[in-house]
Amino acid sequence: MTSLLSSSSITFPIKTNQTARIINDVHTEVLVTGFNDRIFVILTQYGKVGSLLRTTLDSPLPTTFHSDASSSTTESLPLTTTNFLLGSYSLKYQVYASLITSLIAQDNPKETREIIVGLALLKTQNKIKKSSPNDHTINLNNDGGDDDDDTTIDKELFHEVSAMIRECRVW
Repeated sequence: MTSLLSSSSITFPIKTNQTARIINDVHTEVLVTGFNDRIFVILTQYGKVGSLLRTTLDSPLPTTFHSDASSSTTESLPLTTTNFLLGSYSLKYQVYASLITSLIAQDNPKETREIIVGLALLKTQNKIKKSSPNDHTINLNNDGGDDDDDTTIDKELFHEVSAMIRECRVW
């Protein structure tokens, strides 16, 4: 009797990669799992899945345009649509989900799977941010007022997360 399953002819259909780093003295983890129809990304500082968001690309490739003020060409990130599946609405989480989807599109412009993102990030610590001589945050409101935790993104965390996502490629 011959075996119907051969270890050399069948590969496990789910690819998973993960990484962890200490960013701003906080343990931060990224787990990326690729399924046939979607990519699941978890970015957590709590060790939990957190809020779930679904993102899709509205434009398949980054677009380029010419600025009237100069002859240089500027490349923009692809447009994304983000839906909250679980958890409360957070502008910060929407930005991170769009960033993750845009990174995947930049790395593989032919990627068509939807992206499910689980985010559980610590709130920005205002006492650390305000005591710093250099402002290392991005205020999403652009109103010049006080930054609240939902509209402030730490630039270092933002850049480190980008690098971590790229390390965990499954696309």
